[in-house]
Parts: sequence; structure tokens; C-alpha cells
Amino acid sequence: SKDIRYVNQLPNIPDNGTVLVMANTRRKAMNIFENLTSTLHTNYITAGVRKHDRKQMIRSINSQHCTACNSDITRDELIDVNGELRCPRHQSKKTLEVIESITVSTQSIQAGVDVSFSSIYREVAPLDDIVQVMGRLNREAQNQNATLTVYRSSNRNREWMPYSELEWTRSHAIIQTIHTSQELYRVLPTYYRGVNTANAANRTRLAQLDREMIAMNFPQVW
Repeated sequence: SKDIRYVNQLPNIPDNGTVLVMANTRRKAMNIFENLTSTLHTNYITAGVRKHDRKQMIRSINSQHCTACNSDITRDELIDVNGELRCPRHQSKKTLEVIESITVSTQSIQAGVDVSFSSIYREVAPLDDIVQVMGRLNREAQNQNATLTVYRSSNRNREWMPYSELEWTRSHAIIQTIHTSQELYRVLPTYYRGVNTANAANRTRLAQLDREMIAMNFPQVW
């Protein structure tokens, strides 16, 4: 199980480990990136960045530095020796160090990307998206205290965008009450049923409004 915490605003980003800060829009992500004061290596990954550059940055995130070679080794070049990653040229001893970095991104890094972060800060989003980014947390067991921090944006104007307001609002209420990934998985069926029921009710109401408009029954519409 992984820890989850909710905070009312984005806290100070730690200056150690491999950190992901995910925002819901490019504008928010760029604002966070431009205001970073960290001395660590930083990445900015959104759909607006060239595909080639995104791939290069993603490859670098989980690279490790070999102290014997004095070179950086990408994740797909590392060798698994009895459950431990080793440099292919120095498999008999531990020579690897984590390359610490901060990555600021939008949802473009969420699905289908094989990366692992020691800590993640995710802006409030529908629970589906929270579950997806949870899969990027501590996959390589870098951090025994790995935590997913779900933060609320400082810009509260239409803050659910680009998601459905219904899904965002319900997810925001739920995420404040859970503290682990196990708790999150347990509430998913209830969340999905609630959203589906509300969407069905909205569709019924829209169909009724269409009928009233066609019949020019405006008092019933308003």
C-alpha cells in the first residue's frame, strides 16, 4: 500500500529524490516550472514539447550514475542481478547512484510511460487519473516513505478544467478522506456508481428539456 495525503495548496517541493509534479493544464505546469528554485536537474514535459525531446527526458528520469564508470546509465541498459540493478560493466558490485531530478508535467506522462518517481505531487483530478499516476510512484522502491500528495490549485476559477465538473467535484470530496492506495481502490466502485447515476439523471433531464423546447413550453424550461 502507498500513502496518500491531501493538501490545500502545492507545498514546497523537496530538493532530493526523483520528484514528479503534475498539473492539469499546460499553463499551470509552466507556472510551476518557471517558479522552481531547486538546484536539481529539472524536466518540463507536456504535449507541447516535441515527441523526440519528451522521449529523451523520460529516458533520463530513471537513469542512474555509475561511480566506477563516471557515466549515466539508462534504465533499459541496467542489469538485474538477484533483484538489484547493476551497471552492465560492473555487475559484481554496487556502483549506482540515483540521479535526483524534478519533473513538471501534465497528463502526458500519465499513461503508457515506464518511469518511477520517489515522490509525486498531483493536482486534484478524477479518481481514474489519481489511480493512473499512483502507478508511477516508487516502482523501483527508491523511497520507503513514498507518498502521493494530492494538492489543490491556487487558481480556483473553473479549477475542474479540463475534466468534468461532476467527476472532479466528487473526486475532490473523496480524496480528502483517504490516506492509502488500498483505501482508494476500495472506494472506486462506489465512486463509479455515483458518477454513472448522476450522469444518467443529467441525460434524462436534458432529454426532458429538449422535449419542452420542441413543444415551446418555455415556462417548464426556465
